[in-house]
Amino acid sequence: LELNEREAVIDGETRKIFSGIIGDETGKAQFTSWHDFKIKEGDVLRITGGYVKSWKGIPQLTFDSNASVKKLDRKKIGEKDLKSVRMPIHQLVEKRGALDVEIEGTIIDIRPGSGLVMRCPDCNRVLINDECSIHGKVKGNLDLRLKIVVDDGTGAVSSTLNKNLSEELLGVKLDDIKKMNNEDLLDDVNTKLFARRIILKGNALGDEFGTTVIPKSAELIDVNLNKERENLLKEIEELL
Repeated sequence: LELNEREAVIDGETRKIFSGIIGDETGKAQFTSWHDFKIKEGDVLRITGGYVKSWKGIPQLTFDSNASVKKLDRKKIGEKDLKSVRMPIHQLVEKRGALDVEIEGTIIDIRPGSGLVMRCPDCNRVLINDECSIHGKVKGNLDLRLKIVVDDGTGAVSSTLNKNLSEELLGVKLDDIKKMNNEDLLDDVNTKLFARRIILKGNALGDEFGTTVIPKSAELIDVNLNKERENLLKEIEELL
């Protein structure tokens, strides 16, 4: 349990609202409590009488004074049960989103919009022709991003990597990258990343355009082709 506390004025009355992340061995969800149940970070709870809705595939649990909240033995759910949930991409797409999820797949596309971009100093939006859609003509800040599509054979998701993650994967800092023109940079990106295996950890959001992973970490991994071939042959033999 991760917990935050804030105050809000509801019908002229100041009330405390408690929110955060709650999880078990099946996954994690955002929660909002409209009543002070004296819960603390790290508590293990059994909650009845709340309701769950979804925002872009992210489950959200809400409960108030009508709910029952019982504290359980903290050992009932261990830390090992709360690690990132690894799931195949088709399952993530079906769920339309998830908190703290891990996927593994192959980078099958480096999408347009990757590389060096200029961002609005006020809202951080990417500028188009030196203009922000909100703040108009501005002097932008140079940034780096990578927009990729990852496929694991069961489905595909898109993901945008920020400057820090892009630098890590490319093994080059922005100060060196900005000396390159964007065409040479994208050639380098494709050489280093296209068809590479990658593990992404973060949150996933789903909408009418598909499922997007917002990564907190990204790691390229080497694939043992001989082992992969053996596993594939074994799977084929089992089907025959």
